[in-house]
Amino acid sequence: ISGDVTEGVNEVEVQQAVAKLIREWDTEEGYFLAQGGSTDEQEEATTFLVNAFATACALILLVLVTQFDSIWMPLIILVTVALSLIGVLWGLVITGTPFGIIMTGIGVISLAGVVVNNAIVLVDTINRLRDDGMERIAAIHEGARLRLRPILITTLTTVLGLLPLSLGIGEGAEVQQPLALTIIA
Repeated sequence: ISGDVTEGVNEVEVQQAVAKLIREWDTEEGYFLAQGGSTDEQEEATTFLVNAFATACALILLVLVTQFDSIWMPLIILVTVALSLIGVLWGLVITGTPFGIIMTGIGVISLAGVVVNNAIVLVDTINRLRDDGMERIAAIHEGARLRLRPILITTLTTVLGLLPLSLGIGEGAEVQQPLALTIIA
């Protein structure tokens, strides 16, 4: 049995409904029911993106451990990646954008690099201030004050650059819209 999803219908919801029907149907001995087509492709893409994200985080952690000669600072920096995922979920929910695993997954991996870069800039500044003899809390406040403007400016340029894509302007933009919204959020 094959079929296509019509315009205006969420493909993920259709796949979930079909999977539910397959589970509910009683199969006779010797018969096998399974979903195929784009469902298989999405499952493969999901597995690939999860592995890519885990590999990216592991490589980031490895590089940061060698840079900071510590495990604590890299772990703090990786926590910022987890916190950015909260913004991604809220951004997709607020805009009513369906969670397209491929484009959203690529956006999350890209976002991890941006977030880590901002966190490295901030943590490195705080560490340098601490090395100069400043107290921890004072160094955190001063480092945040010093790096807030550069981080906001780079974030603003990213957001403005992705704004046309996030609004769906241009041919084929609706396919890449979740990627832009993921990075912006």
